[in-house]
Amino acid sequence: MKLRWKVFLVLLIFSLIPLFVVTAVSQKATKRAGQLLSQGSRTALMELSEKALEVTVRNVAEIQSGLESALEFRLVSMARKAEYLYALPGEGSQEPLYWGDDFRDPARAPSDLGPKKGFEIRHVDGTVGPCQVSMKHPVLIASPGIDPAEHAADVAVLGRLSEELKMAFNDSGFRARTYVALESGLLMAYPGHGEYPEGYDPRLKPWYREALVGTSEEKPVAWTFPLIDETTGQVIFSASTLVRNPQGTVVGVAGMDVLLKDVLELASIPSAWIGKVESYDILVQLNPETGKTGALVLAHDDYISARGDWTGMVFTEWLDSPDKEIFHSVLASMEQGNTGVARLRTRGEDAIWAYSPIGAKYFKLLVTPMSSINISIEKADEVVTNLTRRHLIVNFVAACLALLLVTLGAMVISHFFTGHIRQMVWAVKRLAKGDFSVHMDFNINDERGDLIKAFNEMVPRLRENVRLKKALELAHEVQQNLLPTEVPNVSGLDIAGAIVYSDETGGDYYDYLEFDETNDHKITVVVGDVSGHGIPSALLMTTARALFRQRSSMSGSITNIVSDVNRLLTLDVGQSGRFMTLFYMDLDTREKHVKWLRAGHDPAVVLDTHTGVFSELGGEGMFLGGVEDYKYKEYKQTIYSGQIIAVGTDGIWEARNQQGDMFGKEAFKQIIAEYAHESARTIMDRVFTEVDRFRKPVNQEDDITLVIIKVLE
Repeated sequence: MKLRWKVFLVLLIFSLIPLFVVTAVSQKATKRAGQLLSQGSRTALMELSEKALEVTVRNVAEIQSGLESALEFRLVSMARKAEYLYALPGEGSQEPLYWGDDFRDPARAPSDLGPKKGFEIRHVDGTVGPCQVSMKHPVLIASPGIDPAEHAADVAVLGRLSEELKMAFNDSGFRARTYVALESGLLMAYPGHGEYPEGYDPRLKPWYREALVGTSEEKPVAWTFPLIDETTGQVIFSASTLVRNPQGTVVGVAGMDVLLKDVLELASIPSAWIGKVESYDILVQLNPETGKTGALVLAHDDYISARGDWTGMVFTEWLDSPDKEIFHSVLASMEQGNTGVARLRTRGEDAIWAYSPIGAKYFKLLVTPMSSINISIEKADEVVTNLTRRHLIVNFVAACLALLLVTLGAMVISHFFTGHIRQMVWAVKRLAKGDFSVHMDFNINDERGDLIKAFNEMVPRLRENVRLKKALELAHEVQQNLLPTEVPNVSGLDIAGAIVYSDETGGDYYDYLEFDETNDHKITVVVGDVSGHGIPSALLMTTARALFRQRSSMSGSITNIVSDVNRLLTLDVGQSGRFMTLFYMDLDTREKHVKWLRAGHDPAVVLDTHTGVFSELGGEGMFLGGVEDYKYKEYKQTIYSGQIIAVGTDGIWEARNQQGDMFGKEAFKQIIAEYAHESARTIMDRVFTEVDRFRKPVNQEDDITLVIIKVLE
């Protein structure tokens, strides 16, 4: 007799007797369970609603806080870019500039001007229509009585900020409008549109005035909310920060607008048991009307369609409740920075409050009326009643079908065992296609269960590895963009420089500073090496690059520049154990000399091609980031035609082959001497090629940086 028939007979014998007993007991238990479920569903759903609101408000607050922090960081970066342009003035933008009148004239408007998804304008009568915007070009506005021709320098700076405004818009995380307004009365805003009313003067707007009085070093960004944007009629939050010139004088304000509805949409809750949910942003502070701590409503769903004062602030309100004791207890909890849930009356009906901090004294509040939840509870009671009735019927039918099901039992069992394997294969195929959301939720208490557990643990790790790889690729791209993109054309010099990183990111650094085409006989070359490599070294390298670029733009000797940067770096990394070596060199082909400074870096190698003799640009000097007040010493030497100056990092001569031998400085010098008659680029490429050939098949362990300078006739 086949196994499946044996299973059938055993199941039949051992199922008939218990079947009748179970059916009778089940009928009675089902009725009792229905009564208990009906009684407990109200409490359970109420607790579930409170928990859902609490989890949602915490998540929304964290998301909103993170987005606002990212927006503030991007805004400050935009302001710093404007200050950088004031510090290093240049020619205006090569792209055409469009003024407000151009946007209103079809013959002069940007070619891409038209309605775009997500951009609307609310008219004074309350109707909403599409807003004609340009995603390629910002708009320039001149305040009443201001002649742009008299402010050519400001127009040039704004023109060069066009791409920065676009990048800030794309990186904001919100549909945020970006703009820079200047004390001269000029404004550039992106995306560009022509809806600015006649007589518009940004210097009189609340966000501009708030930046002037409400920002400081500790709080560089001021928030103004809520406002009605008089150009589009939309209710917005505004973030603004000051822009200063090199003398420290305020020359304008950089700002970003965020649509109120974008912020409130973060709190949307798709739920089968929670109905209406009102979203608030509130500020806990002293209520001047009562003299007690109150909840000032900064944002609410009703404000999205606010009419109010078209050109100014939306009138705010103070949230209150007749349940004073609970209300003040909630305010006290908020002042302590807590997340919580409370039941109290709001606007004439019982409600549930769920709150969580976004910032200091700044909270996200979700309010849902109890009536909304009660409707869901009544529906749940009805569902439980129907389920109980249906379950009784199902039990009766199940008893009738039991014999038939037992007959098919063997087939069902076989299908059950093979079914899990088919799901495993399906999940593995999805993972192979890059779907990291796959998860096997069934639980089996045998070896298959161990395999499922291992698979579920493996997927998040794979997803994290892919995420980290993408993050490293982005960091590599950002760091590559920080390196010089072209070699400056210096009279009397042939220059080449490059970096080969051992990881996606590294700590080696080189740059050309203070080069001016109108003064093309001078150049500053900097080569540095941060201890270690990878992300930490890359962060220190970018910090050093920013400090050197900023400090070298100001007056001072090499000693002063490097000492100032060392002091700032030591404050940042003095306790971390990280440091940076540096070779800083000024060349002047007209005066025929080179000035240099060593900060723990290997000396530059100098070849006299006439005699074939090598020398070094040596000297003493401690690495950067060690001693805050260390005073560096500057050296000077004459240069003449036929010399080759090579500045590199130890990744060249300390490269090791499979036998553990180092490449060495002598081999490095030999390459320079052998190819001395070639261009600086050729010499540099040959060094990289020979080091790579010497090292293989061993992986590169350190970053390699090299700058070659040939002194021409």
